[in-house]
Amino acid sequence: MVTHPEAITPPYEYFVVFGLGAVLLAAIATFEWRRGRRPIRFLVFVVVWIMVAVYGGAVELSHVRKTRAKARSGTYQSVQGCLESFHPGKPYASKTVNADEVWSVGGERFQYGAGQGIFAWHRVETQGGAIHADSWVAVDFMRDEDDRRNDILRLAVRQHACPRAPDTLQLS
Repeated sequence: MVTHPEAITPPYEYFVVFGLGAVLLAAIATFEWRRGRRPIRFLVFVVVWIMVAVYGGAVELSHVRKTRAKARSGTYQSVQGCLESFHPGKPYASKTVNADEVWSVGGERFQYGAGQGIFAWHRVETQGGAIHADSWVAVDFMRDEDDRRNDILRLAVRQHACPRAPDTLQLS
């Protein structure tokens, strides 16, 4: 993505889902209003839904714009070395971070999961991802302060080049 900043795009499928949800909710509210019902709680829900969707979309678009600009100007961060820790991710999407792959190198922590709708690298080891506990990595990334994560823009990996990193998140 560093060499092709135009590939950094927002997750448009989420905009479609939340937009269609807002249209559907507004249509139901209008239908109920015309039938003589005054569903005030439902109308409040619709307004809140639309406000949250617009705010979330604006935040994501702002982050994409900033990331593209930093990729073009080369002002992103870089780190390289053997992994300090590695927790493999699950091959399925989850509503919590329990299924996320988590690893660190050079004091920076990276966390992502299968099924995430982000532009950055997010393929976990169990789905054919390149990073393993004994990998050497070179990572170009940008900090996403809104989601408090590091978004991976470029990743170079050498397999079996390091001692195996411990799984510091392993649950007994």
